[in-house]
Amino acid sequence: MFTLTVRLTATFHQSDWLHPKAPRADLIFPLSTLSGDQSNVFAVPPAGNTTVVLPRNAVTAIVEIQATGNGQEEFWYFNVPDEYLPYIPPETTYGKGSFREVRVLVDGLVAGVAFPYPVLFTGAFVPTVWRPIVAYGAYDAPTYNVDLTPFIPLLTDGSPHTVTLDAISDEPDHALNPNWYLSGNIKVSLDESNKPTTGNITRYEVPSFRAQHTITPIGQDSYNMTVDVSQSVFIEATIVTGSGARKHITWKQNFHFSNVQSYANNASASFVTQRINGNSISTHNLLPVLLDNVDFPLSIDFEYVADETGSGWVATFDQQYNRNYLPSPWEVSTTIRSSQHANGTYIRYPNNGFNRTANGTTFNEFHYVDGKLNSYSRLVDVTNNTVTKDRQGGTLTWDFWPFVGRPWSPLADLLDGLIGFEAVRLPNRNENKH
Repeated sequence: MFTLTVRLTATFHQSDWLHPKAPRADLIFPLSTLSGDQSNVFAVPPAGNTTVVLPRNAVTAIVEIQATGNGQEEFWYFNVPDEYLPYIPPETTYGKGSFREVRVLVDGLVAGVAFPYPVLFTGAFVPTVWRPIVAYGAYDAPTYNVDLTPFIPLLTDGSPHTVTLDAISDEPDHALNPNWYLSGNIKVSLDESNKPTTGNITRYEVPSFRAQHTITPIGQDSYNMTVDVSQSVFIEATIVTGSGARKHITWKQNFHFSNVQSYANNASASFVTQRINGNSISTHNLLPVLLDNVDFPLSIDFEYVADETGSGWVATFDQQYNRNYLPSPWEVSTTIRSSQHANGTYIRYPNNGFNRTANGTTFNEFHYVDGKLNSYSRLVDVTNNTVTKDRQGGTLTWDFWPFVGRPWSPLADLLDGLIGFEAVRLPNRNENKH
């Protein structure tokens, strides 16, 4: 147990012609339990509902979603369809399949979806792999945006409406394991007039996603299991602001998900290869206000090992986060390319449970650029908690501004090695049975 105190100082300057005010939403509505003494996130299932009453002169509404799989859903990409559970030993993993879709609904109508990024947290499989460089999103999980503007004519009637956040699987009943933590907000802009916004939804095409499951024997007590899912959203609307402006809103989404899991030798070795890709685009009078192009490849090899000196497992990880993102008309666009290759071993002495071997190696590459031409890149290699390579570049580094000087932190080396790592977490595997 340790305590780390961080002091952050920020200086704000009055806007001027060279530094204009940043655009912002006029109002922000929370999507949460709104509890005064408990957690504000929804634990899904069941779905989380928030009652909202938008101002009658609202003209734009964007939902931001926070979504994290926990408990039996932390390793959702390693879950198998219920129909295939009999093919692998009990306690190998959970059911409900490997596909997850996070949804936003307005009065029961699907307004938009997200195929979430598979975050590997700091205790995933081999904790020593993620020290000191964690997997992307472990400390700051990505969020997802949905344009609610096509529903403005409905939401500005002065009545309460229900905005729902939920997550579903591609099982026949869409059921999940417990649980997903969901929360969010609605950012709203208002018309200058106080007159109500009017209009109507002119096109609504949100079909049920197309899903396919297959299983193929690949040897004695060995199988390949495949899940393939596609989803699309197409909503159009016309809105008329109180000041008389007409807006044609087009909101489109197209996503594809594929997951192949291989279980070999009675599940003593397992492999997952998954890919999520797709795009979302919303235009208001042909001008893009929300863009999101994603590509999230993931590959994990996991194998139990044992000899006379101990037992445990080895794991290899390959993961990428590739995203071109304009979250809303009030925010700057960003392009992020992150890749990580990692491997590690976790072996314990027999009987006493102490670690005999716990190691990890990671190769990490990160690139960032935004619509204001800020840039940052970093290449970091780590072996057994020791950084062996660290290179960075871009306009957001001190090296780019040599006349400013580099800040010095005497705590950097002191704190290295003091921060512990989490206990091992596996996808429903009984650690002691192997």
